[in-house]
Amino acid sequence: MQRPLLGGAVGVVILLGFLTWQQARIYRDAETLYTDTLLRNPASWMAENNLGAVWLGQGKLPQAQDRFEAALRLNPDYAEADNNLGLTLVRMGRLPEAMDRYRAALRLEPGFYAAENNLGAALARAGRLAEAVPHFERALVLAPDYPEARSNLDRALKLSSGGGLK
Repeated sequence: MQRPLLGGAVGVVILLGFLTWQQARIYRDAETLYTDTLLRNPASWMAENNLGAVWLGQGKLPQAQDRFEAALRLNPDYAEADNNLGLTLVRMGRLPEAMDRYRAALRLEPGFYAAENNLGAALARAGRLAEAVPHFERALVLAPDYPEARSNLDRALKLSSGGGLK
């Protein structure tokens, strides 16, 4: 009786090991994980946004844009997807559209300090420094230790006072 029990236990361990190996492939990287999640759950707005963020980081701008727009179709109240879509549009050189996305994110989440900073950065990039400064200042009120907003504010103030960049 010992031998069949041992054989059964070994079989279960082998089966569980195989299943674990198969499942672990999904976690190979973030792109694989979110792609698999969307195959299993096409209504996952968070996976759409996260896959967009992966592709944005890889410079796949049209693909990232598609994912952020999909996330917003699934959840129109998702401020992070609006902000991420704004980041993508800036990199595509579409500043007015990016500013609209940042404003949408701020309507949904008024305390979203990254969207404040990003709106300020887009305005500054468009040469609208006087409009940009209050957004950097608001970002710093919301997140006093936010170095990107501090740097952007300092740069905008220098440029608007004619100090230029050194």
